[in-house]
Amino acid sequence: MLIVGGFFYIRHRNLQANRQTLQLELRSLRSQMNPHFIFNSLNSIHRYIWSNNQEEASEYLTKFSKLMRMILDNSQHTFIPLNKELDSLRLYLDLEALRCNHMFDYHIFVDDEINEEEVLIPPMIIQPYVENAIWHGLVHRKEKGRLDIEVGLKGRILEVTVTDNGIGRKLAMEIREKKDRLHNSMGMKVTEGRIALIRKINNTKDANVEITDLHGPEGEAAGTKVRIVLPAEFLF
Repeated sequence: MLIVGGFFYIRHRNLQANRQTLQLELRSLRSQMNPHFIFNSLNSIHRYIWSNNQEEASEYLTKFSKLMRMILDNSQHTFIPLNKELDSLRLYLDLEALRCNHMFDYHIFVDDEINEEEVLIPPMIIQPYVENAIWHGLVHRKEKGRLDIEVGLKGRILEVTVTDNGIGRKLAMEIREKKDRLHNSMGMKVTEGRIALIRKINNTKDANVEITDLHGPEGEAAGTKVRIVLPAEFLF
């Protein structure tokens, strides 16, 4: 009996050690996300200041500094309340809308049954897909675009969908080829790594990303839909 008990104790300890190792790797990947985002934002500020008046530049800098404070606060945690993640996302979208001269509108919908203060989500897990929708889809539209973000909860599964009515992935790729920009988004790669680690930590398949090309009635490209699925975490 002592041998059996010792076996299960060692096995449990090894599982705990593996989980802690994966959590450290997750934090490392998250730390890569933040510098990438800050670098992009600083480039945006540089272009914005040179192309707009002082009043607009001041508004942008004020919002940017507030967003940086949020990012620094949130980056200390593996999971944060959903309301904090959405607050930082709204501020990011406001900045991008300013930078794009309001070429798109955005809407965030949260299921009424979700308590945004109790449901937890990894910080900055949505932002890379929103950034991709804006800069590879919406900015190339001739008319004003639309971006919808929906958050739902099914049992213990959190679902986030990011839908845009941009030009679609095929045309976006053609544009990048013409501009010789074939590199993949670092933010997307880091986020894919984070989600893969969440899947390992929780030993579940309920952590993945699905990307769907949208089409109009005649088969024309009508945007992209990204579905992010995560195991739900709760504050209490």
